[in-house]
Amino acid sequence: MSYFLHYISIGLFYFSMFYPKYKQDNPSNDFLHSIFFLYLLSVLSLTVLPLPERIFFQKVDLFTMINLFPFRDVYYGYLFAKREILLNIIMMVPFGFLLPLLTRFKAVKTIILSFFFSFTIESTQLLASLLSPDYYRIVDITDLITNTVGGAIGYCLFSAWKHFFPSSRQPKS
Repeated sequence: MSYFLHYISIGLFYFSMFYPKYKQDNPSNDFLHSIFFLYLLSVLSLTVLPLPERIFFQKVDLFTMINLFPFRDVYYGYLFAKREILLNIIMMVPFGFLLPLLTRFKAVKTIILSFFFSFTIESTQLLASLLSPDYYRIVDITDLITNTVGGAIGYCLFSAWKHFFPSSRQPKS
């Protein structure tokens, strides 16, 4: 039930804030908006949802919840560290591809928004971990780096696609 409520809340936010603004640019992008929305729901389901239902402040050691040493898991040879890096990159490639397709954002803005989307995920994980004993995630600088790289790769793929298919539907200038 909590997933359902989260999905409804996210849907209302997306389709009331972002959809009307960018629909004006190209009203025929309804399908792409739906794909982007489903992508965002998938990412949030993998990373932060469901948010805790019971919220209260608990005493925690922040240094065990936050990793500020980039690629620490690879350095120490933790199992699946390289796989996690690859999956974080892959997870953000659609963001870097679909965002400029829907909005006309250039590379720098797309990469910055990829970083902020990742930062929002990590911040939500930290806040939820602080406020609930049932929710525990480690906030990791490596995730910020690899997610931003994934957004940049997505933008590169978008640029290549735009170059090879210039007549494809783009938002109007």
